[in-house]
Amino acid sequence: MLGETVLLLSTLFTAIVFVACGYFLIKNPIWLYPRMEHFLRSKRAAFWSFGIASVWFLYYIATLGEADFGQYRLWLFLLFGGAAVGAFFKMEDFLSIRGVAACVLLGAKVLLDSAYMQPTSARLVLVTVVYGLIVVSIFVGAMPFLLREFTHWLFEQSERPLVLGSSLASIGTLLVVSSFFY
Repeated sequence: MLGETVLLLSTLFTAIVFVACGYFLIKNPIWLYPRMEHFLRSKRAAFWSFGIASVWFLYYIATLGEADFGQYRLWLFLLFGGAAVGAFFKMEDFLSIRGVAACVLLGAKVLLDSAYMQPTSARLVLVTVVYGLIVVSIFVGAMPFLLREFTHWLFEQSERPLVLGSSLASIGTLLVVSSFFY
């Protein structure tokens, strides 16, 4: 019973995020475009997004068990902590996007854990959406400059943000509908 409740809450949270993103793209894309442009290279956004992702990842390292390289926990913590701090000084460009991609990947672990050991029919929609997010996050995290190009392309014509926003809102609606069948 608890597993189904966690899966339901995870699905509804994901649906809310998708519907909210779709709503902002549909409602006021002209307002959104300069903010997306600024976010791509914002140092403040990089501090928050990459900082949250770094702390979250270091938390996972700090709680590793013996079966998961737990005996090297301190060395891994120092290595990845140093890499995170170094990224603020040596990889400043598009660090905010990399931080968001890392947060999405870490959030995907939480969402997939909520669907673990649930019936296949119940978790299929959420898991499919989450794996799609994983692919997009890895792609964007590895080549964040392509997100800048995509942003330019998206806002060149007024129909494109509406189509993307409608698609995101539809995925969110599909998640809400699928949650009623748990």
